Amino acid sequence: MQFDAQRRSYASAYGRAEHQIVEQDGQPIGRLMVLREKDFTLLVDIALLAEHRGHGTGGGLVRDLIQQCARDGVPLRLQVLRTNPALRLYERLGFTRTGEDQMYLQMERRPD
Repeated sequence: MQFDAQRRSYASAYGRAEHQIVEQDGQPIGRLMVLREKDFTLLVDIALLAEHRGHGTGGGLVRDLIQQCARDGVPLRLQVLRTNPALRLYERLGFTRTGEDQMYLQMERRPD
C-alpha cells in the first residue's frame, strides 16, 4: 500500500522521469528515478534492497549521474531525509545544502 502511494505521488509530480531497475548479476537489486530538465537533473529516488546497501553500488550510481551532469553542464539536485545515512555519502560526493524543511534537506552538486 505504501509503495502504491509513493508510486502515484511520483507519477503525479515527476511524470517525465526515467525509471530504471538496478541489476547485479542479472538480478534486480533496486531502482533509480531521474528527471532530466534543461537546466538541471533531479535524482528523484534511489533505492537498493537492504542486503545491497553499504557496498558502493549506490555511490557508483550517483557518481555516474554526477559525470553525466558534468558532461551536460548542469547541476544534479536531490532531496534526502535528514536521518538518512546516505546524507554522508552525498556530502562526500560534493553535494551542498541548498534548502531544508523539518524532514528533508535539498542538496545540489554543481558541475566541475
